Amino acid sequence: MPEIIEAFGDRYGIVEGENEQVDEDISDLASGLYGAFYYTGMIISPITGSLIYHNLKSFNKTCDLFAMFSIAYIIIYYFLNILPDRKTLW
Repeated sequence: MPEIIEAFGDRYGIVEGENEQVDEDISDLASGLYGAFYYTGMIISPITGSLIYHNLKSFNKTCDLFAMFSIAYIIIYYFLNILPDRKTLW
């Protein structure tokens, strides 16, 4: 959530600590967005998993597919998020 609050501040030029009401509103909005996406994922994930399992007709293949998705996500996340941050620190 701190990243969400920081993104709002950067986008709209809001400095944290200047206006307490604005800080509270941004925190409420960030919390609402976080909760909405978290619980949307909790609804969509079982449906997606069951559809993939139904089409592949094998629990092992379904687990393998999700493992490949996870590895692909880790690689993309590393190259787009972690590596650029490490370069700025060097």
